[in-house]
Amino acid sequence: MISEDTEKNGSMAERKSMRNSKDKNKLDSNKQSRELLLNKDLSELNTRQWSVNLPGRDFKIRNEDMVPAFAGVIGKISLTGAFALAWMEALGIKSDLFAVENVRMELFLASLLTLLFCVFFNPAIAPPGTLAPLIPLVPVMVAAGVHPLPLALISGALGIILAALRAWPLLMKLSGNGTKAGVLILFGIMGIESAGVNLFAWSGRQIGAGYWLGAVLLLAGAAGFYLLFKRGKVWLAIPMSVLIGLLLPLFAGILPVINSSPGLPILNPYVWWHDLWGIGWGMNTAAWLASLPYALLIVIMWPLDAVAITAMHERSYGEHSERVIFKINPTFLLVGLRNIVGTLLGGSQTAAVWRSFLIPLGVVRRPLPGAALLLAILGIVFSLIGYPLDLAMFNPLLNLVLIFGVFMPMFLAGVALPTGRKDWLIAAVCIIPGYFFHPLAGWGLAVLLELFLKREAALTKRGRL
Repeated sequence: MISEDTEKNGSMAERKSMRNSKDKNKLDSNKQSRELLLNKDLSELNTRQWSVNLPGRDFKIRNEDMVPAFAGVIGKISLTGAFALAWMEALGIKSDLFAVENVRMELFLASLLTLLFCVFFNPAIAPPGTLAPLIPLVPVMVAAGVHPLPLALISGALGIILAALRAWPLLMKLSGNGTKAGVLILFGIMGIESAGVNLFAWSGRQIGAGYWLGAVLLLAGAAGFYLLFKRGKVWLAIPMSVLIGLLLPLFAGILPVINSSPGLPILNPYVWWHDLWGIGWGMNTAAWLASLPYALLIVIMWPLDAVAITAMHERSYGEHSERVIFKINPTFLLVGLRNIVGTLLGGSQTAAVWRSFLIPLGVVRRPLPGAALLLAILGIVFSLIGYPLDLAMFNPLLNLVLIFGVFMPMFLAGVALPTGRKDWLIAAVCIIPGYFFHPLAGWGLAVLLELFLKREAALTKRGRL
């Protein structure tokens, strides 16, 4: 009797093991089939530059394309909201409409440009996003007399001129490892500090919560980011920040205030600059002179994002990288154009490449046009609905996205760049004066030191020969 039971149990266990083995083989087979399908999309991508490209005919859309599209639109709303709020605070703007309506207009415009240029006419162009490292410098710029319109016009014109001269790749080579590391670490530190201060200031104003809520939010975000980092899934930092930034305040009885309603963006420049900004056009010599050094800093900062993202894409796409990685000159041509058009219409942000879209795009190994199409559609829909804008601008969500979705990865990318003591010395020369005096001063000194050390090394090598 015992032997029969034992035999029966053994037979059941064997059948169960066989089923598990079949299920595992089926999952592995499905995964391999999916990988083959995605690799086929990369190898067969045949989009045309400055010609009409259509979904289905020239590129495919897959489920994976929704990942970078969703992360990109959430990141865009949060970062543009941070820009708008920074200008509001620095200039003393009291309008309840300003921040949300500015985000609505910026998101609508960026999505429209993405749809036209990055999907239909030239999928080799990366979408125009937000220059997040500049956000902590907004109070400094206002104190220096900078007006956002001349700032955008100068930086946009420089971007277009350099693109027309095909000079962007050369400019990207101007900063070596040490300088790039220093700039990334500097802006990472400044951004984390600024967003952390804003988060604790918000937490301290909450009745019944106090500063402990800000500490809990930061600890939860840090724990989540650490787990993602250990598993190589840092590209999920923005969705993780969104969940923590919404759920933890909810448990404390704090909900985001929904003021927005469905509608079209305000596209009247006069309404923006005279009624909502309340600072006029800024067409005076003092404003232009004050804006010039910061416009130069913006142009210097653009390639840093591009270098970090293209390096990551090269590793991710492998043999397909030459075919699918965005082209530098046309990308910054569009970024410069967006700076001019967006700010003329009243926008508060400064453009760069769309980092929160491009990083997860590389991780899921998808070509640009299909995901960019979904990104543009989501951006237009969200801007017209209005309600998602308030959610993404909810203070804990916004600042956690900034800290763990933008500035912490930027800081870690900077730390990973130096390859020796010389690189760390150059990085330190960039960070210390940049933090205590001016970022442009730090960058300039780092470039000069880097060029000097290279010259010394070349002379030493020549002397040995």
